[in-house]
Amino acid sequence: MAWIAKRGKVYEARWVVNGKQHRKSTGIKVAGEPGCSAAKAKIMAQQAADSMEQLSAGETPLNKALDAMRAVAEVQGVASNVPTVREYLATIRERKQDRSQKNRARAHAVFEEFLGNDADKRIDLITPQKCREFVRWAANGGKVGSSTIVGYKNILSAAFNQAVEVDDILMKNPMKRVNVREEYVAVAGQDKATPMKRLPFTVEEIHKLIQEAPAPWCDMVAVSWYCMGLRLSDVCKLRWDAVNLDKGTIHIEAETKTGQPRDIAICDALRQRLESIKSKQAADETHV
Repeated sequence: MAWIAKRGKVYEARWVVNGKQHRKSTGIKVAGEPGCSAAKAKIMAQQAADSMEQLSAGETPLNKALDAMRAVAEVQGVASNVPTVREYLATIRERKQDRSQKNRARAHAVFEEFLGNDADKRIDLITPQKCREFVRWAANGGKVGSSTIVGYKNILSAAFNQAVEVDDILMKNPMKRVNVREEYVAVAGQDKATPMKRLPFTVEEIHKLIQEAPAPWCDMVAVSWYCMGLRLSDVCKLRWDAVNLDKGTIHIEAETKTGQPRDIAICDALRQRLESIKSKQAADETHV
């Protein structure tokens, strides 16, 4: 039978399964809460510990154990609403407004797309198995690179960690132990010993792109190359008012990769390319 012990201001659940002792905070304060006495808090903590033991021993599924614990808390008037997956991920995006926001929003959107209607169910119903299924679904037969899926996994794992460590919504992070590489190989059939490796273009390949690519791609590749690998998305957005041929600089207000401004020196080859592009455009053209 599970038992409880005081750990700081809260009760900790303890139980033994297969000779191994387990410990997990119940999150229930020893002194109780407004409307819940210390005596009631102790009873609730014991019920929570019993549910954790049953869950750990495989005697009850996770959702039933959580429902039982929540029902007890609701009766005692100390239950808090558990958000849906969609609601909680939106909260994470609101909290963190940084240069990773675009990647975060993308990972969240892909996960919600995978879940479908389940994205509007409680976040505590997401299981490790569901997360493994997400990785296999995202792999899509190898059409999406494993590094991209690793990025999704890390972003989602960070959100689940917030739910565990900050908001006390979850007992554990269901994404934590998901092995992306293993799941990806199972779907895409890629050999573990020969991971995909992307190599930089050779000088010969760059010259071929510049000379043989159809317009305007040849000019875009050339500008990207002369600007030390400037992303094509930034080249597409490049305006003539950011190009100062007199000073010999190009000013990027916020580079896509870093979100930071950058000044790029214009070499002779780039100057010739820019002058050639300008000569082919209308006088009122704003973009390079």
